[in-house]
Amino acid sequence: MIKRIFSAMMVLFIFSFCRAEEIEKVEEKNVSLKPGGLISIAADEGDIIVSSWDKDNVFLKMTKRAWGRNRKEAEHFLENITVKIYQSDDKLTIKEVERDQRDFRFSDLFDHDFWESGGYGTSVDFELKVPDNINVKLGCDEGDVEITEIKGKINIEVDEGDITVSNVISEDIQIYVDEGDIYLTEIENSGKGFLNIETDEGDIVIRGGNLGEVDIDSDEGDILINTNNLVRSWISTDEGDIELGFHPLENGDYRLETDEGDIEITLPEDSDINVRLQTSEGRIDTEFTLEVYDRDEGESVDGVIGKNLSYLKAYTDEGHIVLLKKR
Repeated sequence: MIKRIFSAMMVLFIFSFCRAEEIEKVEEKNVSLKPGGLISIAADEGDIIVSSWDKDNVFLKMTKRAWGRNRKEAEHFLENITVKIYQSDDKLTIKEVERDQRDFRFSDLFDHDFWESGGYGTSVDFELKVPDNINVKLGCDEGDVEITEIKGKINIEVDEGDITVSNVISEDIQIYVDEGDIYLTEIENSGKGFLNIETDEGDIVIRGGNLGEVDIDSDEGDILINTNNLVRSWISTDEGDIELGFHPLENGDYRLETDEGDIEITLPEDSDINVRLQTSEGRIDTEFTLEVYDRDEGESVDGVIGKNLSYLKAYTDEGHIVLLKKR
């Protein structure tokens, strides 16, 4: 009998997990903020979208959603969503406070309406139009973050969600994600700029732009970087592959390391760089005129392409390394 009850509960959970009653409310607000000011958002569940426009003020759109077993319950949760907004000349703080929603009870396991409604919950999506010269600090528990076409410092911290940043000019980018993918496109961060990314489970993709000092650390995920110029880099992943394509600069220092993944590096044919590659148990293949040596169960390369003006070191424990010429 117990097995039958448990099986019935699981069937309800898998096949009836939908929101029976969901409602939403949209709120809009215009806020003044000095150029170069800071926008700080602390959200719970929901997406954050920030993009620039040609006006001096900040336009904020909040889409609040709530769901429950019936409309009355959903309306109650919706009305109790509270977002605090604090404003000064050079700072705008948006903070979602703790929500008033009914706690889960053991009896809900036997309530068909509970499973049909997908439980009880709320979310808030934030969409902002901002002056292009602005700094942002964005954080959320479960939700995606998207930033486009701003000039300023960027700090993003997400527990579960994807991050997309495109067409920005920033000397300081900090991104921390527990579970989610990161996509960066056309980032201008060269010179003394700094880009720091830390993620536990998720892929990292960076395309185009010019990068300064890059520090990337991933536990379980692939890292793909194809950029124009790169000043320095330290790129590390435990269980993932690394693909790096770039133009090495004079005095550049580039280091790549993975434990259980492959490494693929693409350089222009006229590069000037000291190359040191090493595997513990894998092969090394190169399109450049470099000699590959056997090393215990792995292989190694230690040589110079062109002039000794920059330094590249790559290491993998259980993977292979491929060094390619840019086509």
